Amino acid sequence: MTGIHRVTGWPIWVGRTGVELVVLGVGWLLGGNVGIGTVVFAVLIGPICGYTIPLFRIAPRTERSTTTVDEAVLEGDTPPSKPIVDSPAN
Repeated sequence: MTGIHRVTGWPIWVGRTGVELVVLGVGWLLGGNVGIGTVVFAVLIGPICGYTIPLFRIAPRTERSTTTVDEAVLEGDTPPSKPIVDSPAN
């Protein structure tokens, strides 16, 4: 589905539905059982993917214009400094 989306530009849900319907048809032609559940899954999985995949999108990082040293350390942008006191935990 992602390859179809990348090559053709079609929405993800169209690619997924197309793949499922082709697989359904080939399975049926090979003698497989096709019931109402199989058809419902093949038809609905594409729109469900089209709706849910954007919910898991990771937003791109934005550049911060002003950041204090404490904020940078808390967010993990700078390596931790070496502790002054040596302990078994280090």
